[in-house]
Amino acid sequence: MEKLGASNKLLILIFILGCGVNHENPQSKSKFLYREPANNVKISGAIKKYSEYFIRETLGAMTKETQEAVGQIIVCPSRDDCKDFTEKEVGHCHYPEIKICILERKLSRGAVWHEAEHAAYHKLGEETWAEWKKIAGDVYGKVSKKYPREGVLDDYAAKDHFEDVAMWVEYCYSYCDGLWTPFPKIKDKDDPRYIQKLSFLLQKKKISREIYDKILPLLK
Repeated sequence: MEKLGASNKLLILIFILGCGVNHENPQSKSKFLYREPANNVKISGAIKKYSEYFIRETLGAMTKETQEAVGQIIVCPSRDDCKDFTEKEVGHCHYPEIKICILERKLSRGAVWHEAEHAAYHKLGEETWAEWKKIAGDVYGKVSKKYPREGVLDDYAAKDHFEDVAMWVEYCYSYCDGLWTPFPKIKDKDDPRYIQKLSFLLQKKKISREIYDKILPLLK
């Protein structure tokens, strides 16, 4: 057998080490999306050095207003380690302490963005969310329909306005990170609610102008 050169040995070592790390789409990381990690958030639970940095980096992509709303993130080994977890939930935001629990084996960028938006929800009053409900119209509770449609991006978002907002925020960040989103599947782009909701997120500082500019063409 031919002996491996030093450069080949190095490549094999890099490949082996890389296989042991759970990166989520690192090649598509947006240059403008990730800036400074959110170092002021308390993170505890079943965390490793990499997963803690992963959470801080992911949260750091969000607006300052959203980051400041997150009090604590706990990574839970199982659903039994977090109260109020339902059978299908991968994350849960507790009120009024604004504490986020995320299931360890389901930790993802989407889960962090989704639950962080739930944490930021109560920074805005009910009058503000009445604006969102007015834009949405009578669309919630109709989970049998095929989505996206009527300004709602998926069936989970159709549950209520609380989840609708969180899914919009999650998908906006996900698209800019190169992850899957339902935006390309929208067929009723003539429905003004898509752009109205996106504009609402920008106005209320849920997303940046850069993200808005990335998503807007997908809705026209």
